[in-house]
Amino acid sequence: MAVEFKPLVEFQSLRYTPKMSPDTMLDYRPRIATQLRRLPPRKVKALPALVRAFLKTRARVKKRPGRWVAGMTNLGANAREYRPSDAELVLSVIGGRIRSLVRRGSFGEITSVMARAGVQVAKLTYSRFDFRHADVMGSGRYFYCSAPKRVTVRLRPR
Repeated sequence: MAVEFKPLVEFQSLRYTPKMSPDTMLDYRPRIATQLRRLPPRKVKALPALVRAFLKTRARVKKRPGRWVAGMTNLGANAREYRPSDAELVLSVIGGRIRSLVRRGSFGEITSVMARAGVQVAKLTYSRFDFRHADVMGSGRYFYCSAPKRVTVRLRPR
């Protein structure tokens, strides 16, 4: 008579696959994907629309900013965790687009496009975030956001 062996513990860890790609904002907060798709493109011609979107989103951030919370250190979090609002994350993307355009575009082209659109903004300040994850065996994968890092973009020379 053959004896059937049934393990008492199912090895879930054998199905575990590590995340090998960089951690992104959409890993951290996937629900903002729709908002990001609606943003103006990263083109110099769209710079005035990006600045207007920046100013509108910044007003939303002032009404509903992120907050600091106690972190769940047993799940890989820091002792204090920053939880940005959706608007803060969107503002970070808009600010990043503007920053990349200003860095690689010519000053003459940028000032010309801004002047034609009647945009008079000299500098913009926003918060940038980095993201990381922790894989906690038996509990799952958790994504975390860094503390805000202030970034200032000058649209005009000093």
